[in-house]
Amino acid sequence: MTKLFSKKGVLALLGTGLFILAAACGVDDRLGANPTATPNTNSSQDNGGNIPVNNPTDPTPTPGYPTQVVDAPIDGIEIITDPNDPSKYIVRVTSGLPSGCATFESYGFSQQGQVFHISVQNRVPADGAEIACTMIYGIVTTDIELGTVGDELEVCKLYTVKAGDLEEKFQAISPEVRCADPTPNDGGNGLISDVEALILSLKSMGIGATIASDSNSVELFGRRSTVLEINGQFVHVFEFSPGQSAHDAADGVSDDGTTIDNLDGTSMSILWVDEVRFYLFGNAILQYIGSDADVIHALDGVGTQFAGAGYEPLPDGELETVQEPAPVVSISDVRVMESFPPQYALTVRTAQPNGCATPGDVVVEQVGRTFNVTVYNRVPAHPEVVLCTMIYGETDVNVNLGSGLESGQQYTVIVNADESNKVTFVAQ
Repeated sequence: MTKLFSKKGVLALLGTGLFILAAACGVDDRLGANPTATPNTNSSQDNGGNIPVNNPTDPTPTPGYPTQVVDAPIDGIEIITDPNDPSKYIVRVTSGLPSGCATFESYGFSQQGQVFHISVQNRVPADGAEIACTMIYGIVTTDIELGTVGDELEVCKLYTVKAGDLEEKFQAISPEVRCADPTPNDGGNGLISDVEALILSLKSMGIGATIASDSNSVELFGRRSTVLEINGQFVHVFEFSPGQSAHDAADGVSDDGTTIDNLDGTSMSILWVDEVRFYLFGNAILQYIGSDADVIHALDGVGTQFAGAGYEPLPDGELETVQEPAPVVSISDVRVMESFPPQYALTVRTAQPNGCATPGDVVVEQVGRTFNVTVYNRVPAHPEVVLCTMIYGETDVNVNLGSGLESGQQYTVIVNADESNKVTFVAQ
């Protein structure tokens, strides 16, 4: 990738796709040859000198013929988030350089309400300029910041990005907010409070919860609680607004729940009248004082305990994980190992959708002449309390099917219980 253009801290990146050469936009007998591009010595990737590359820190080279600025063809748009800040949204625009004479010039960016309009401009020979241009089609990738949830982007709003004839939509969400699914008409206004989400989560478990009187509310973590009544017991919900972090506040609670260091620098030690338990749920902290087994079971099912009775912290740096079937990218043919008796194996390429996912176990079960293979990823047990980088990865996993198969018989391998992930082979 080569840095081409910078505007408002947003980089334009260039990757080239080269196709058939040698067609002309016109012939200048006075030149007698195609113009030669000056290689960019600052480039991290050599483009072979085929496409002119302008670095914004260098003077723009003069091509020696008249030029004009035109709209670039838009080949694709993609909405991504900043790997270091999942609440910051970016549009990645892929535009084309239709010939060897075309160079990236700039991009245009405007917003009208909940619609962003993006354009990309190239600099090309002016109309009527007699200049021979190689028919090399280049690709320019431009990352443009759209804004951060809670600042430039309104929480839960549905936004549209338009570039050329292409259009993409996204909802302004982040790890610290919950939003209802947008409908075509509501514009994505459905911010769901953590109290509402907790009631819905408990309801899905067959547990009733109602909002109790404000007279039972208490103040902790610099805010007053909303009180839920569950099975005749009170559970306090301390909600944090977008831009504030319940996780940061939770870090100030001692493992036994008796000492709280607040974010404002104050501290308190509390002698609770009964057992106390603290949980994280979304961007809220749940507190339960009591020992009702049904309430504890319910809170264990929806939240992540971080302090109080029954809490056992993991060793420093250790993340609680679970295993789930990994997305399958591809499956190789079954190969025969050089052994006696013959052993059989195949390779399954799996995907790790984010930086928290790592390859897990492989389980092989044989039923008759069918092998059922499950390939797992290991992922955080409580993703709602973990921020994962949006880094996509793939891993080749070797699967040993064993030996002792009946010679001449056909066998089937099915991966992750998906018939589309199936291969067959004949045993030797």
